[in-house]
Amino acid sequence: MNTSELKKETTEKKHAQKQQSIDRMENLTVKLKTVENRNMKAAYAKQSKQASRQAARRPGRQASQHDQRCSFINVA
Repeated sequence: MNTSELKKETTEKKHAQKQQSIDRMENLTVKLKTVENRNMKAAYAKQSKQASRQAARRPGRQASQHDQRCSFINVA
């Protein structure tokens, strides 16, 4: 094996390593975005649930069916 073939082989190996590193980083970025989207959806659902509960408690508005079912008096 002469020096030009050796240089070509090492260059190809370096290129393959760089490409693997880039692929790993892209994969991690996709995973992070997936987790961020899931967390944002959960936060939005929690916020909208709290808003609907507050709307049900406002005077002059009818309570939601859930609030109506759960509004009973505890007898101790």
